[in-house]
Amino acid sequence: MNEILDTLTNSLGLEAGYTLKYVGLSGGLPLWSLLVLICLGIIFSATLYARESTISRGYRILLSVLRGTIFGLVLFFLFAPVIGIERSQTIRPSVIVMVDRSTSMNIADPRSQPADLVDAALAVGTTAFAMPREQEAMAKAHRGAIACATAMKQLLWADVLAVESTIEAALSEALQSPASEGTAEGGRPDTLTRAIKELSKQQKELRGRIEEGLKDMPMPAERVLQLRESQESIRRTCEALEKEMASASTVAVVANQDALPISRSTMAKGLLDRPEIGRLTKDCNVHYFSFGERLEEIGTEGEASRVSAPSIEPTASATHGAQAIREAVSRYSNGPIAGVVLLTDGAFNDEHVSAINTASWLKEQGVPLYAAGLGLQSPRDVGLRSLIVQDVIFPKDLVTARVQVIAHGYSGLKTEVTAMLDGVEVAKRSLDLSDAPQFIELTFRVPEGKGGRRQLSFSIPPQAEEVSSKNNTLEKPVRIIDQKIKVLFIEGRPRWEYRYLRVLLQRDPRLDVQFLMTQGDPDLAVGSKEYLARYPENAEDAFAYDLVILGDVPSWYFNRPQFERIAELVRDRGGSLMMLSGEQYSPVSYIDTPLAEMLPVRATRDYMQMPENVYPIATAAGKRSFAKLDDVATENDAAWQLVRPLHRVPRLDGSKPGASVLVELPEGPNRPEPYPLIAWQYFGMGKVMYVGTDQLWRLRLKLGDRYHSRFWGQSIQFLALSRLLGENKRIRIESDTSDQVRIGQRVMVHANVLDPAYLPVVAEQYAIAIERVAKDPSEPNADGLSLSLTAVRGSPGLFQGSHVFHEEGQYLLKAVGEDSRFANTVDVLVSAADLEGLEPAMQEPLLKKMSAISGGRYLTVREWPALPGMVQARQRIVIE
Repeated sequence: MNEILDTLTNSLGLEAGYTLKYVGLSGGLPLWSLLVLICLGIIFSATLYARESTISRGYRILLSVLRGTIFGLVLFFLFAPVIGIERSQTIRPSVIVMVDRSTSMNIADPRSQPADLVDAALAVGTTAFAMPREQEAMAKAHRGAIACATAMKQLLWADVLAVESTIEAALSEALQSPASEGTAEGGRPDTLTRAIKELSKQQKELRGRIEEGLKDMPMPAERVLQLRESQESIRRTCEALEKEMASASTVAVVANQDALPISRSTMAKGLLDRPEIGRLTKDCNVHYFSFGERLEEIGTEGEASRVSAPSIEPTASATHGAQAIREAVSRYSNGPIAGVVLLTDGAFNDEHVSAINTASWLKEQGVPLYAAGLGLQSPRDVGLRSLIVQDVIFPKDLVTARVQVIAHGYSGLKTEVTAMLDGVEVAKRSLDLSDAPQFIELTFRVPEGKGGRRQLSFSIPPQAEEVSSKNNTLEKPVRIIDQKIKVLFIEGRPRWEYRYLRVLLQRDPRLDVQFLMTQGDPDLAVGSKEYLARYPENAEDAFAYDLVILGDVPSWYFNRPQFERIAELVRDRGGSLMMLSGEQYSPVSYIDTPLAEMLPVRATRDYMQMPENVYPIATAAGKRSFAKLDDVATENDAAWQLVRPLHRVPRLDGSKPGASVLVELPEGPNRPEPYPLIAWQYFGMGKVMYVGTDQLWRLRLKLGDRYHSRFWGQSIQFLALSRLLGENKRIRIESDTSDQVRIGQRVMVHANVLDPAYLPVVAEQYAIAIERVAKDPSEPNADGLSLSLTAVRGSPGLFQGSHVFHEEGQYLLKAVGEDSRFANTVDVLVSAADLEGLEPAMQEPLLKKMSAISGGRYLTVREWPALPGMVQARQRIVIE
């Protein structure tokens, strides 16, 4: 049958790739059934006319033929014969070559070590590679040994034998490679030749043992283990020989050291001009891309001449490498991809795409990454990396900033770090540089008359032969509040917590505090402006406070209008309320008052006795907030353990749904759930906090004010600063960064929008304005852009969007129209600082990890000739 089909294929004149695979009838009937029926029809016609004596013999034959023909044609059309033609198409895999064109690739690393000098010379061609073809062949053998070990582990013996043949062919190719072709002077050493021959001998012996073992199946487990051990030994030898061939280049002599240092981009261009990529085009389609902020295709089909120097000129201000890899692979995902070749220094600064996640994604796609690292892993450099300083400060504040200093190659050198506020020096600190990162502290006092948005900067002088000075400065915008926080502390009797807290509040220069003692000496208000005789009757006076601290005061002390003023202060005017519970009145006497609705907890009329061994525990939210008393987690936990015994505490029915619990007591015999000791929530435009114990003064035990003052200071700033900064609004706009933004950086913007009844606004979109602040205060701000935010599904009233700032300057994110009266304003400072200069070191650990995760390999410059052997070019045959 096959011979008949081949004859028909030739007779039909089908083009290459097309083959006649089937001839039959519709419905699946075989062709011979039609032939049988036609024959029967012809026989029937002949028999029928043979009996006619009135017609001559010639007419009978003619009529029999005609009738048989008609009968055959009818059967032919009824059974509808069909033919099946198969088209086979071989699809060549793609290799994607990506070249980093960010400005960090313009760095010319100062090289002093011989190996580093040779790398640069090899890349640009002033020194020849040692044994490039042998490296390629050995890489192919190494790749085969890895595949063979995997197949052997899965007992896929047919695959094992196929790969063993590939390994033998690769070793034979390594031995036959002409030692003089493009190699450094000296050719292939005799010791290396003998090692390859010995390895080839071991490989053939292993193949023989495998074939012998397959005659007695199933193969015993002990024999399988021995074969796997032998294969692993061969893999290790392949790896060692490959490294030895690559390292042979380091003994070469750099011919022209005057041309050094050489930029990373020049090295990338030199490697692309070599023949390795061209050899991949034998079995693959090669596509060239460059990437920085975006991906650009710059050539195809492996024509090195099409990758011109201008197309990879390092001018991009960012390296979005992870995103670029995903985009390039997605463009050719409809066909097989043999691998991604990446030439970069690895200094990725993608905003929303993780490099490691991208490597995992490549593994899922079956696309290995071959990353070639360019640059020095530890170039001579000095820089500032991390800055820890508060965002909001007050005049006369003593501010301590912590700055991380990194240095490589300058150990022991003395230098200094300078702090400047709006260009005026405020602090300076000397230090001895070390190759290990170190934090230093700079303390300065905030000058008076500097309110508003200011720029705080820290710098370290550039050093001799430093690879880059772009990371020698760190800047951070800060807000200086030039008005004091007004606090009203209402207390009953002078208990211990009140006494310690009063002293702390009185000595804080940022606070303007007044006290109201409902059970204290009434003459205190006569002799001091710090004390009040009664709660303010005048509404304007009552609304002047940013924070009201309510101690253990009976609810009947206040009348209805006073309760309503406290509620209005918080709900409508952005003030804050803190209730400091006691053992008599707070919060049990407030259940039927407007304050009960404001509290973040559900109070009852009862108290309960706490065992002496029960102490507070900071929650995860608390450790990120002002319940963090110490930067060391164990010390923070130990500090809260000081707060015991707690004696009597109010019995609660838990926290409210919108509350954030910062400190809790663990569940116990009478507490099926954790007890919310310290919690807060929004109430309208303001905040309400509940502190469920008056024993926090125990934080002073053995430690003085260290933890006690930190807790209360952080708490009061958290509650009161929102009002001073104008953030307690029913429309709250926020950005995802509090530090300065760089040109080209995408900023995420969120808006939580409530209507006049403080209910979430339901809409598809919400528009805000982006307004650029004029440099001259006497000039009006530039006309704003409109940014449309989209509703977040499942979160009523929440909208989100993003914006990329393309020009340097200060910008304001504002609500539009009438909404601006009820919304805060977000300041965004955009600078031209170069992302690429922040990390000048080549990120070899990252590139190695990405390559390994994806199933590929990391290449040094000396290993570049092995690239064609590393890439497995499997063609795909598609049959239609």
